[in-house]
Amino acid sequence: MPNQNLIIYVSCSYKILSGSNLMAGRKRYPHEPQTNHQGYSPNGPPSQPMPPHHIVLEQGLEMQHHEIRRLLAVNRRLVEDRATLQQELGAAQEQFRRMDIAVTEIQNENELHSRQLIESVLKLEADIRATEPFKEEVVRLHEEVKRLNSVTHELYGQVQILTKDLAELQDENKKLHALKNELEELYKEFMHTRFDILFITYMV
Repeated sequence: MPNQNLIIYVSCSYKILSGSNLMAGRKRYPHEPQTNHQGYSPNGPPSQPMPPHHIVLEQGLEMQHHEIRRLLAVNRRLVEDRATLQQELGAAQEQFRRMDIAVTEIQNENELHSRQLIESVLKLEADIRATEPFKEEVVRLHEEVKRLNSVTHELYGQVQILTKDLAELQDENKKLHALKNELEELYKEFMHTRFDILFITYMV
C-alpha cells in the first residue's frame, strides 16, 4: 500500500508539474515578438533563431518524462530496498527471538546446575561434619590397635621364653624321672640286701 501511494504521488506530481510548465510556457510566450521592417526585434538581430513554442513544450515534457522515469526507477529501488530491509529485519528479529530463547534456556540450565552444585556442596559439608566423631573414633581405634600390636609382640616374646623354659623343664623332668627310676632300683636292691641280712642274722 505505501508503494502504491508513492507511485500515485509521483504521478500526480508529474501532472501538476506538466500543467505548471505548460502554463509557464504560455505566460512566457504570450505574443509573438515585435519586429521592425527588416524582421528583427527592437533589441537588434538575434544571435540564433528561437525555437517554436511547441518544440519548447515537447522538450520540457521530454525532460519531465525523463525525470519521472528516473524518479520511478529510484522509487522502485527504494521499494525493493525497503522490502529487502523488511525481510532482513524480520530474519534478524526471528534470530534474536531464537537467541533470546536459547539464552533463557542456558540461564535456566545454569541456575539449575548451580542449585544442584550448591546442594551437593552443602550435603558434602554436612556429611563431613557428621563423620568428625567417626574420625576421632577411628584415630582412637588406630592407637588402640598399635598398642595391642605392641602388647601382642611383647606376649609373643614372653611365649617364646616360656616355651624355652618349658622345654628345659621337660628335660629336667625326664632327668628326674630317670633318677626316680634309679632310686627305686636302689631302694629295691637295698630292701633285698636288708632282707638277706636279716635272714642270715635270724638263721645264726
